[in-house]
Amino acid sequence: MKPDSKLIDYVSNTLAMDAGAVGEFFKYYDWGIFSCSEEELPRYVGFLEQVLFLKTAGISLPRLARQLEREKKLIDLIEGPQASSVLTEGWGQKGKDNHRLLLSRYDLGADLETESIQGRLDFTMKEVELFNGREMGEDALKLLKKCVQDRIVVIEYLQKTGPMLERTAKWAKRYR
Repeated sequence: MKPDSKLIDYVSNTLAMDAGAVGEFFKYYDWGIFSCSEEELPRYVGFLEQVLFLKTAGISLPRLARQLEREKKLIDLIEGPQASSVLTEGWGQKGKDNHRLLLSRYDLGADLETESIQGRLDFTMKEVELFNGREMGEDALKLLKKCVQDRIVVIEYLQKTGPMLERTAKWAKRYR
């Protein structure tokens, strides 16, 4: 499916980008624009701007598309199958970065960078569980760990390349 020209024009005008470049950006990946409502457009543009910043910083679009797909799956496991509207709630949100997934900006309500476990947990052997691990959230935990690992890799990369990007932006201002 292809976004309509009105939508492309809105995104290109808001982000001060060439409409052809915006259209090309959507050629290979569904960044959520196909299911974006009028009310969600400002949040969507915040999300898209973040993706474009990451792309400019050198993070590949295929990597970002995989990350967004993982985040969608994780949100589905947490919120249930009707979670598509929840995906857009964090777009464009600022603050509490250590509580939010990288692209969807979904707020997990807990620090993603902590590596501690809750004290006083009972690890003694119990009888066989009524539900298997998948039904109890084992898949969600694996997916969360992968999302957090990928998030850390991207953040470390941005920290390494940040000074060069700052100098590049400063240099580019000469041509405004």
